Amino acid sequence: MKFRLTRPAIRDLTGIGRRYRTAITARLMWLCHNKSLWKERPELSEGVYTCHEQRHVFVFREYEEGIEILRVLHERMDLVRHVGDDEQK
Repeated sequence: MKFRLTRPAIRDLTGIGRRYRTAITARLMWLCHNKSLWKERPELSEGVYTCHEQRHVFVFREYEEGIEILRVLHERMDLVRHVGDDEQK
């Protein structure tokens, strides 16, 4: 499995420090192989999952080759507000 980032996820990562981005990348690779830790989030959208990493939440979905990261949001952010139909923009 592998992971890919949507444009909003790339924008989210731009504001995060370089050292922490390295940890996030490692965690995303790890997440691809640990499906038992994925938390299903139907209130966000069908087929959407989350997983915490320190003070951030990965919002993602599965696709044929791995996981697609929709957003990387601070844990204090309202996920419902920031994850919507425009996640691919």
